[in-house]
Amino acid sequence: MVRKFTWRRALQWVARHQEFFLLHALLVLKMLAFQSAIGFVGGTFGVLLSSLALLFLLTGWTLLLSVRKRVWTLIFVDLLLTFVLFSDALFFQNYDRILALPIVGQAGQLGDVMSVLQEQVSGREGLLLADFLFAVPYAIWRGRKATRTPALVRPRKQRLLQAAAVSLLSLSVLLGSLSSLVYAYGKHTVSDIYANNTVLENMGVFNYHLADAYKTLFQGDVTVAQSELEVLQAWMAHHRKEQPASPRLNGIAKGKNVILVQMEALQGFLIGKSVGGQEITPNLNKLAGESLYFDNYFPQIGLGVTSDCEFASLNSLYPLQQGSAYMLQTDNTFRSLPNLLAEQGYQTFAVHGYKPEFYNRQEVYPREGIQAFYNMNNLEMDEVVGWGLSDESMYRQSVEKMQEAQEPFFAYMISLSGHTTYNIPEEKQELTIPEGQYSELFSNYLQAQHYADKALGTLLDRLKREGLLDNSLLMLYGDHFGNSLQDGVQVSKFLGQEITNNRELMELRKIPFLIRLPYGEHAAVESIQAGQIDVLPTVANLLGLDREKMVFFGHDLLNAPPNSGFTAFRHYIGIGTYATDELFYVVTEQNQGHFEKGNCYSRTSGEELPLQACKAGYDRALREFSMSDRIVEGNAVMQLLGK
Repeated sequence: MVRKFTWRRALQWVARHQEFFLLHALLVLKMLAFQSAIGFVGGTFGVLLSSLALLFLLTGWTLLLSVRKRVWTLIFVDLLLTFVLFSDALFFQNYDRILALPIVGQAGQLGDVMSVLQEQVSGREGLLLADFLFAVPYAIWRGRKATRTPALVRPRKQRLLQAAAVSLLSLSVLLGSLSSLVYAYGKHTVSDIYANNTVLENMGVFNYHLADAYKTLFQGDVTVAQSELEVLQAWMAHHRKEQPASPRLNGIAKGKNVILVQMEALQGFLIGKSVGGQEITPNLNKLAGESLYFDNYFPQIGLGVTSDCEFASLNSLYPLQQGSAYMLQTDNTFRSLPNLLAEQGYQTFAVHGYKPEFYNRQEVYPREGIQAFYNMNNLEMDEVVGWGLSDESMYRQSVEKMQEAQEPFFAYMISLSGHTTYNIPEEKQELTIPEGQYSELFSNYLQAQHYADKALGTLLDRLKREGLLDNSLLMLYGDHFGNSLQDGVQVSKFLGQEITNNRELMELRKIPFLIRLPYGEHAAVESIQAGQIDVLPTVANLLGLDREKMVFFGHDLLNAPPNSGFTAFRHYIGIGTYATDELFYVVTEQNQGHFEKGNCYSRTSGEELPLQACKAGYDRALREFSMSDRIVEGNAVMQLLGK
């Protein structure tokens, strides 16, 4: 017999199952506080309703349990989901976005970065555990009371019906919320979840993780259809023709050795600057005067950080929306710079004083055309600084490998001493920084980069002494901005500049890119708008490589038409942010997916312009991201080349 519904009976039922509602409410309030703190709350009521519906759906079965078992089960669920929020908080602090499953796929590396994350845990993350100060004593009290109150124990059939009713009602609410969201914003809100925050803002972080799990586990392998391939081939054919018929400096370094130095966390604002009367990067300053120095060059890294720098620079393809291509696309075939050089008879090798499995380098490097990889397993680990082999030792051993190599060679050196948290031995801290002038982290950063520059000086001296410097094309760039410095606060303080908008913040994230030709010929400052995907086509021109054998999204920076520089971003800022020589469009992470919520600026005056002036570039950025993703995820590089 079904009893007639009354509000009194409903309230009595809620009171008998108070732990079910109370503990869920505490968890959702904690989640709302977390989302509010990071700026991702749209409609609060919608987030509250959707989150409770999901939790009730996941835990409705606990209504079958006794009160004592149920309350402790819910405490355990709270603990698990608090761990999710805690992970999100730490990840957001470092990467400005919520942790997603493709990143968890890189979990084998978490042990390597845990020391960094542990140093960044603050009282804010600890507040996520505050509700347990109430929840645990409550669970003890509630469990004891239940054993003394037989009326709380209901017949099993009745509990089964109640659990089913709660689960079905929750599922209905959840599907209704999702349908309303898709109806209002379109199917892409779920299918392209990493490119917008609609689910996160309107349904909460737990539903975001559910949608993320569905996309990751059930999207299947990506294949590029013939019709898509033809569109991509047509676009690439047009893109190749953008270079003039007689390119400037074409083939000037043909047949020369190629030496590439990738410097950890080196930012452009350091060039030419001093602290306490001492130059921070004296060797870089000198090298810049002998090089083609691109002073308007930006990192385009993704969540693969350093590996994304390598991937974008060597392949002229955009980093993936989530995860590292080195980790997720291990079986891909690439047409990277070392691959192209190997076909020209170059001996290719890389040197990095760390674990070969980090970022899966030992698996991916052969596919990038790197024939030998020297790492901590086969280098002499005679001096360790921070994470691994010191830059000084790494450079010394690299030159030894060059002397042993058959010329021409491609030598790729990846430095490490400037890595977060920038703690280098005291005896290597040579700068005198006024006490209290900057944060400890920023002072450490300056010391680490000064040491890295000194080590670079030893490399340059050795290359010159061995007769290699002027028989080589030498390239150098920073891999990314300094971790934990991306908010620009300490950088702006150092420069004496005030950040008034997100465009100015982005300008502080530049990194240096230098190309030294033999004997320092054609040295000049090049201020064209540039990014990491421009490395391959620019260097390919200097080496006289055939563009028809390349797939690339960047530009030859030495032969681009006037005012044609273009750099698009999809990480550490909202997707679709881009810069040209004349414009800078910025949309924040919280507003990504909504062009109208961004801001359009003049690159020269800094004045805000009508939004529509930036629409074409925004559409171009999204289109290029989409094309690059299809190529990378579909392993379609060779198909594009007709092979």
